[in-house]
Amino acid sequence: MKDEILSELKFDKQGLIPAIAQDVDSGEIRMLAYMNKEALEKTIETGWVHYYSRSRQELWKKGATSGNLQTFVDMRLDCDGDTLLVFIRQQGVACHTGKRNCFYRRLNIEENKWEETDSVPPASFAAITAELERIIFERDKQRPSGSYTTHLLEGTEEKSAEDLVLEKLGEEMTELILAAKNDTEDLLAEEAGDLIYHLLVMFRQKNIPLSRLAQVLQERRG
Repeated sequence: MKDEILSELKFDKQGLIPAIAQDVDSGEIRMLAYMNKEALEKTIETGWVHYYSRSRQELWKKGATSGNLQTFVDMRLDCDGDTLLVFIRQQGVACHTGKRNCFYRRLNIEENKWEETDSVPPASFAAITAELERIIFERDKQRPSGSYTTHLLEGTEEKSAEDLVLEKLGEEMTELILAAKNDTEDLLAEEAGDLIYHLLVMFRQKNIPLSRLAQVLQERRG
């Protein structure tokens, strides 16, 4: 790594800098750890996120033991030069406790205590659609009986899975247009939600990740 890049970083007395890992698809903050110069270099060289363990005092590749690897996507440096924001794609969970992220304890102001939660704050559109994509992926792999998603992915004797989903997309688009013309805000939002869900199922059928759609929208920004 070039000295010009390292010179912008303000490592602490132990040669470490905080690194916040953020899911590039959902915007979810997954964890906070520390990097030293070697961890930073390994991350950029290999494409797998590496950190430095303060407790073990050694370099570690995230997920090397658990399989919960982090793919390196991008990196930002804050205005003071003393904190890194690392954009990642997470395989599995991020926290060693088995939680999705390390920030799973929520402050309950009314009861004056910390409580565990599985929710992803804030409930942003990106976070919700990323979670929905994950659930559809799991349904595709497991194919649980009684699941509507399983029904769409398997099709029927009369219709292939592709034809079934495309037909549903057409129906939902028609209902969305009618809601936009004639109905309330609540119904319009519901119909839009139905359309997005079926769109994600089609993306799963075509093996297209949601990140590809995000990439297209990003390219068209402005």
